[in-house]
Amino acid sequence: MEGLDGPLISHHAASHLVWPAFRGQLGEQSAAGAGRRFRACQRSAQATLGPASGLRAVLEVAVTPVARLLGYTVHDAVREENALFGELRALREVRLGLVVLAWDASLAAGWRATVRDGLARSTPWSICCNGTRLRVVDIRRSHARRYVEFDLAAAERDPHLFALMWALCRAAAFAPNPRLGGDDTLFAQIVALSARHGVSVCQSLHGGVRLALDRLGTALAPSERRLSREKRKGQAGARSEARAQARSQAPSLGPGLAEQSLTLIYRLLFLLFAEARRLVPVWHPVYRASYSMAALIDALRSSRPPVGLWSSLQATCRLAHSGCRFEDLIVTPFNGRLFAPARTPLGEAARVSDDVMRDVLLALTTRRTVGGREHISYGDLGVEELGAVYERVLDHAVSLDLKESKDSRSERPSTRKETATFYTPRSITDFLVRRTLAPLVVDAGSEDILRLKVLDPAMGSGAFLVAACRFLADAYERALVAERRAGPGDITDKERVVFRRLVAQRCLYGVDLNPMAVQLARLSLWLASLAADLPLTFLDHHLRVGDSLLGASLADVARRQPGARIRRARSAGGQIPLFDAEALEADVRATLPDVWRLALDEDASPQVVTSKERRLAALRSDGAPLAKWRRVLDFWCTSFLRPEGLPLSPAMAGGIIDDLLGRDSVVPHGLCDAWRTRGTEVAAEARLFHWTLEFPEVFANTDGAPRAAQGFDAVLSNPPWDMLRADTQSDRGQSRARAKSIARFVRDSGIYATGREAHVNSYQLFVERALQLTRSGGRLGMVLPWGLATDLGSSGLRQRLLDTCTLDALVGFENTRGVFPIHRGVRFLLLAATAAGRTDHLPCRFGVVTPGDLDSIPDTHHGEPVRFWTSIATSLLRRLSGSRLAIPNVRSPVDLRFLAHLCASAPALGSSDGWQVHFGRELNASDDRARLRLPGHGMPVVEGKHVRPFVVDVSASRASVPLDLLGATPGRLARVRHERLAYRDVASATNRVSLIAAILPAMTASTHTLFTLETPLERDEQLFLCAVLNSYVANAYVRLFISNHVTTTLLETLPVPRPPRGSPEHSVIVSLARRLHDDPADLASHAMLQAAVAHLYRLDKALYAHVLAGFPLVEAPLRQAALEEFSRRLHEPG
Repeated sequence: MEGLDGPLISHHAASHLVWPAFRGQLGEQSAAGAGRRFRACQRSAQATLGPASGLRAVLEVAVTPVARLLGYTVHDAVREENALFGELRALREVRLGLVVLAWDASLAAGWRATVRDGLARSTPWSICCNGTRLRVVDIRRSHARRYVEFDLAAAERDPHLFALMWALCRAAAFAPNPRLGGDDTLFAQIVALSARHGVSVCQSLHGGVRLALDRLGTALAPSERRLSREKRKGQAGARSEARAQARSQAPSLGPGLAEQSLTLIYRLLFLLFAEARRLVPVWHPVYRASYSMAALIDALRSSRPPVGLWSSLQATCRLAHSGCRFEDLIVTPFNGRLFAPARTPLGEAARVSDDVMRDVLLALTTRRTVGGREHISYGDLGVEELGAVYERVLDHAVSLDLKESKDSRSERPSTRKETATFYTPRSITDFLVRRTLAPLVVDAGSEDILRLKVLDPAMGSGAFLVAACRFLADAYERALVAERRAGPGDITDKERVVFRRLVAQRCLYGVDLNPMAVQLARLSLWLASLAADLPLTFLDHHLRVGDSLLGASLADVARRQPGARIRRARSAGGQIPLFDAEALEADVRATLPDVWRLALDEDASPQVVTSKERRLAALRSDGAPLAKWRRVLDFWCTSFLRPEGLPLSPAMAGGIIDDLLGRDSVVPHGLCDAWRTRGTEVAAEARLFHWTLEFPEVFANTDGAPRAAQGFDAVLSNPPWDMLRADTQSDRGQSRARAKSIARFVRDSGIYATGREAHVNSYQLFVERALQLTRSGGRLGMVLPWGLATDLGSSGLRQRLLDTCTLDALVGFENTRGVFPIHRGVRFLLLAATAAGRTDHLPCRFGVVTPGDLDSIPDTHHGEPVRFWTSIATSLLRRLSGSRLAIPNVRSPVDLRFLAHLCASAPALGSSDGWQVHFGRELNASDDRARLRLPGHGMPVVEGKHVRPFVVDVSASRASVPLDLLGATPGRLARVRHERLAYRDVASATNRVSLIAAILPAMTASTHTLFTLETPLERDEQLFLCAVLNSYVANAYVRLFISNHVTTTLLETLPVPRPPRGSPEHSVIVSLARRLHDDPADLASHAMLQAAVAHLYRLDKALYAHVLAGFPLVEAPLRQAALEEFSRRLHEPG
């Protein structure tokens, strides 16, 4: 619909959904008369106003008449700087903010002023108008930039557009309507309808892309096999020297079936997106009829079977790649890899039937609905939505190559789901981007902004980079206005595209292990910065394929001997010749001018881009100045990743490095060549990425010497969360060998402090790498699993973050609404920090469930209201968990008060000044499977599911173990002969209760789902502890720290008072525990015990009521009885 803009209401919803869904509520009867009055208002405004008109004239002549027509009165219009700020009011408590800008001034430039005014007025919606356009802005979700905009001149010409504006913008649409329920305005309901349809379209398009990929890949497969055979024949017929060289290297057949199929799908996506935004000449009759996607879609709708679809697409792609200029038809070439014929030899050589292409086009451009196939409007889809759809098919694309593989050893790569790698929703990327980058652009000059370097080391489809591109381009525009290099209304939309291109070209860096993800990220940034008359921005210099975790610097080589095990590693000084710093700096200095030209030369023509491609290829060639240094780092990494079969000693290492640097070496040439070849192979297979050499401009000064504050200005990322285990039990030999190789590198190279543990999660390494890559004073913004806050394996990382960074935002996000396509019980963290200083008070906001809640959090932490955060003192963390520094899931200051109270009331359960008790496991159901027998052939084996508070159901045991097979550990044998306290390991903060304990009978054994008491205690002491562990108070404490397990480390930090034996408190609790052990259904005893334990901790009534409110799944009468009994005890004398 021409004249309608903005993401708040999609074109499809406006044209097809709104009218039938809300018939009779849209002012249909009054629209015609209102339209006649509106046209009169417009004629008067256009005849009277112009660029020289003042703000007050625009308000009185253009805005006020339209506002009155829509049912509003204007109040309190006051001028501030270059705008008037007021309020629109109507009957039934309707209030909207009003911002009036100069005639035809940019509404985008007034965005922040509109939002700031709306927030100050507490109005959910505001209207911004410049006399020629009217925009309704969503103030509640302002950072998502949601608005709907109407071109008033177009509305004057088009009765349908005016009818929509009348339906949406009149006062009645914003009036509360009890009939609608929920968000009870008609406008909000229409927005929700459009949003639901958008989600449904994305879901359908995800399935459509998978179908298109399958159909196209299957059709191309025969041609791919034929080309592979021809390639192998050509290799077989080469000279013997070439054959020997081919045997020494992995065969290269160019891009595989999956990559080529996906590239072809990306081309179609790009063309559909560009046509929807009129960035290609769809208005020209020749292009429209012969080369447009629209013509192909029209052919599908025709009653005649379409003919020549594949040939037509080939012609369109060739035209997109080369461009043309013929009379008045001008097609700007889309340079780069996307449309390059060399990237898709199958696209040039294969023949695909019209039936297949019909299915592909239908899958990408339509979706199946109840009423038939519905056209997908690509004009309604943003870059982020398309990125989400296409990132989710990356694994599916890989499966195409696997289907075609005839090698039975071929292995399926880890899926993105298995590694917890998912597309990051825009609400999260926008929050982290503005929270991370805002401190860097506050008061920064325009040129300073373009000098910023922002990295995503696990970029996927580029969601963070796209968000950063927009944010920095907006900041650049504001800086230009502040410097008076442009007026607020002078900057056009075309110039804003140029700003985004500058930012993408100069400021943004990304690395990903998956080449297809890199291709998708490049595509996403192209779409975000696409201009109608300019070639695609050159991005290859900053968007790179590589493993962000595997790589080194020359400082690493100087610090640790190649191949040294961690147990015997020492400084390399004296063993390896010192590097010639001047030679290295000279090579860096020789490289930097070409690197800078890649970023600074404007991509004004295809010739410039082609020149950049050649220059980049030269920089990466074997003869480039930095190539020999790269070979040294390849060798060093290889000595840890794959040292098998080649001798290596400290003296040899020095000689090999001499050889790699072109110096005389004492090591035989044969051994040097073997290590050189091995290094080349490993670098290609592992995709080693040596940061200081790949991006020298980030780490070196103009003279080639290291920068004083080297590194990126900001690192943004949602890294994978998969476990990196050296003892992986994978049945796939190649996967097992690779995992062990990487684990060895992480453990022995000395690059990471985290990698010393047996089980390391990738996210921990990414956080460490991000800290290494960020300059002092730079910014971090990351999406991380909840384990960073609580896991024992992350305690060292927490310590480093708190001691070396200033954390200014830690947001705990609950996945209960399926923001990420993983289990809805998973929690994750959004972290923003400055890589300098230390954190004494940690600003936390936990329990966020709706992405829209993030929009209310300000850009920076300076001067923001305290209500946004719960501040946790790091000194409290140390009192609670010592060096673990576990961060509790506190939702309010009351939670903090509860924790501080417990911490002050008693020492930790496992501490030397407390109970000094410890828990451990007895059997593992998997590892000890050979010892287990059927029931009745030994001691019953009890599992966690057999334990309820105070009760053990031994009769439900499904296995037994003979005493002589239990194990040779004396302590274990002694424990099973006696009763002992046990608690369940697996739990969640959302269970009815999370900490469940009981006394195991003598002569029973337990599996790994139970932890049992290892410290000898008398029965009454065990009953006392059993009562405390089953209390709401102890459960409330544990719930603040657990994810899915109640670990022994956590339990042993639980503060537990120890009253003297025989004291009234001790006796009462033991007696009640004994009663519940005998009769768990004794509700009166249950209430008394819960009250007695709360009284033991000296809680007040308000604090105990808060504790009880945290157990909504416990029956209300039980909680009420406990509170009443507690109140009675409080009022007892003494």
